[in-house]
Amino acid sequence: GALSRGSVTFQDVAVTFTPEEWGRLAAPQKELYREVMLENFGHLACLGLVISKPDVICQLERGEGPWKPEGDAPLSSCAGGSKNQLNKCSVW
Repeated sequence: GALSRGSVTFQDVAVTFTPEEWGRLAAPQKELYREVMLENFGHLACLGLVISKPDVICQLERGEGPWKPEGDAPLSSCAGGSKNQLNKCSVW
């Protein structure tokens, strides 16, 4: 198969925050989180280690945080066509 045993998944490198933790982050920390999460996802996609785009990535691409403002649950809405970026790889 294309994936060997022990391959890294997005969940292995994703950082998650509770709504309370997210609310305590300063704007620059939230931006750094966004940049790092998108970069990590991009690297895994380029290596062929992801099949679909997690909701959190779609949210971050739209400039949103990983939580609804009230913080009850993660947002869950990836717009159609979001998978097309899985094929875009940049040279490191």
